[in-house]
Amino acid sequence: MLNNNKKRTRTYDAEGRIFQERWELNYFFVEHRGAPVCLICNESVAIMKVYNLRCHYETRHNDDFGKFEGRMREDKLASLKRNLAASPAKHFLKIVSRQTDAAMKASYEVAFAIAKQGKPFTDGEFVKSCMMKVVEHICSEKKELFGTISLSKQTGTRRVEHIASILHQQLERASEKFIWYSHVLNESTDVSNTAKLLIFIRGVDETLQLQKTLPDSAACTTRTKVDMCLMN
Repeated sequence: MLNNNKKRTRTYDAEGRIFQERWELNYFFVEHRGAPVCLICNESVAIMKVYNLRCHYETRHNDDFGKFEGRMREDKLASLKRNLAASPAKHFLKIVSRQTDAAMKASYEVAFAIAKQGKPFTDGEFVKSCMMKVVEHICSEKKELFGTISLSKQTGTRRVEHIASILHQQLERASEKFIWYSHVLNESTDVSNTAKLLIFIRGVDETLQLQKTLPDSAACTTRTKVDMCLMN
């Protein structure tokens, strides 16, 4: 059956996807390189919709900037615009740098959490797929930013190796200050049920601060019973 009714299509104008000049004064946003950018915190919003801009302004800046009205608000807007015009390249790089740092930190946090739970690093890709589903429904304007978080198996391995090297360096620096220390050896098994020799170190420095850590482990190939404590 043919339907002669004309389909009603929404345009970008109808959806508010074209930047409106009134948003500058209402929410302190300007259009920069095709994206709305907050003049206050320099963050960009992925989707150009009035709801997203209003939500950003009201949740983050209204308490501090809501007091500006009339001429004072216009002067404040002009001042923020001058700051942007003075160094647009620096402004843009600052946004990218902050977002990149946040994505990298999130990648480290997830990789570390996976390692602590003894899960395979391949789980990182599953975690990311779940995360993207949540972002799509909760804060879709941040979907592109969340997509830059690398949680692949290779990345997870590198992240944990880097964390391990930092912890090892911290232990070396701390052990140099020990005035008394002890080694404790114990037996355990890993996720593959392989017997492991666990090597613990406990030490105190001259301020009597106690530190305990597990700096290393080794596979037990000949003996599986270890019950020995070496004191120094």
